[in-house]
Amino acid sequence: MPEARIASTAVASCSRAIVCKAIRYRYYVSRALQQGGSDKDGIRMPARALETAVAEALATSFDQPLLLAGTAGLASEADQMRGLASACKRTVADLRKGAAPVLSRLISRVAVGQEKIVVEVNTSAISLQLGTKLYPSAPRDITLTIDARLSRSGRAVRLVEDSGKAVGASEPQQHLVRIMQLATAWWEEMQDDDLSVSEMAKRHTVDKSYVSRVVRLRFLSPKVVEQILEGEQLPSLNARRMLGLRELPLEWAKQERELLAL
Repeated sequence: MPEARIASTAVASCSRAIVCKAIRYRYYVSRALQQGGSDKDGIRMPARALETAVAEALATSFDQPLLLAGTAGLASEADQMRGLASACKRTVADLRKGAAPVLSRLISRVAVGQEKIVVEVNTSAISLQLGTKLYPSAPRDITLTIDARLSRSGRAVRLVEDSGKAVGASEPQQHLVRIMQLATAWWEEMQDDDLSVSEMAKRHTVDKSYVSRVVRLRFLSPKVVEQILEGEQLPSLNARRMLGLRELPLEWAKQERELLAL
């Protein structure tokens, strides 16, 4: 997993917002957890998803050179616009490729709240990045807002769009992947040794119902399996939900409608 590129983290107790500044970590962890609080009191978020969301917001802003120049107070005379547009285009490409130095240079602060992400971007850094000057009246920072809410998935917290999709490049939920691997292993064991569900449960000292709930995951739709392995399924589709399903449709199309919210 790549290291985080934005910041160390702290949490404002009134809003539980994650606040990021300038140190690199693999995960962003709220102050409540740093100080020994329980999982329910704090936030632990995979860095890649947050960084991807922030980088895309920055790229979208740099994709509009004239608007960016006006908002950030960049000197943008007519004879400078071609150079400004070219520099913006290069920056957009770097941000979307995940260039860590560009991301860390531009950001002053990132705050993740329950319903949105607020990104403060330093105008002096923008000026240096684009090779332009600032007007004396330029603000110190400009603010970008990303509409996304927090959704807890196990110990970690994910950023979720209004559609329910996880923001950014998500990582697979390892506990869900392990359950799926177990489903395949148990099904193969039952076939190889000609075991019934009861015999399988006795061999592994578990309930028959647990064996049934695990093994049926061997017959998931390939599309469902692909999304789980890529970490692209809805955050609510976790191991607890999968094992707790009353029934699993036999038809793949029905599985996809129910499990992937298609």
